[in-house]
Amino acid sequence: MAEKKFNLIPKEIPAKTRRSKSSKYAELVTSFLDSGEPSCEVILESTSIGSAYQGFSRVLKHGYDDKVQVSRVNGALYIERL
Repeated sequence: MAEKKFNLIPKEIPAKTRRSKSSKYAELVTSFLDSGEPSCEVILESTSIGSAYQGFSRVLKHGYDDKVQVSRVNGALYIERL
């Protein structure tokens, strides 16, 4: 009998979590609102300013547009309360 070159480990399959790309922006906006700060510079690793701005724009249209504004100024991204 040949030796097995693999192992099977009985385990339950974990529940799938689906996270949309925009959820990180919604989470960031919620954190900003909870912070109480009037404005903050937003620094996102491995995301361009343009992509982040578009992501925020999509999120803001769905529930935050009367509370928060996102701006690009001199190559930086800022979030501020309205």
